[in-house]
Amino acid sequence: MEKEMQGYQFWKRIENLNQYESLKVLAKKAGLNYPLIKNQRSAARLLKILNAYILAKMSNTSIEYLLTDKNSRTSQYPLRGIRVADKLCKVPSRNFSTVETMILSLSNEEDTNKQSVLA
Repeated sequence: MEKEMQGYQFWKRIENLNQYESLKVLAKKAGLNYPLIKNQRSAARLLKILNAYILAKMSNTSIEYLLTDKNSRTSQYPLRGIRVADKLCKVPSRNFSTVETMILSLSNEEDTNKQSVLA
């Protein structure tokens, strides 16, 4: 039962990271056998390590995240960016200009900080 839950969670994370692509498209881009991937997903089974690695790379994350929902130091920041971008896609259009202004001001602030450090 625990293995099935791990498999279910693995595939749920794949879906969350690739919300705008079907499993078929993802498998094709990754060069993986779609019927095999589809069967693994349907049975909530974990993939072989090489296939999991390929899907992790295609999803811009780590195998560690897909298996455990935890990030290593090296994968934490790109994943954080993916999560932020995902949330931004869900912002109602009437609020988007406010969010855009906030992001631009943070970006300008960061550029100013870099310039003062270099001076």
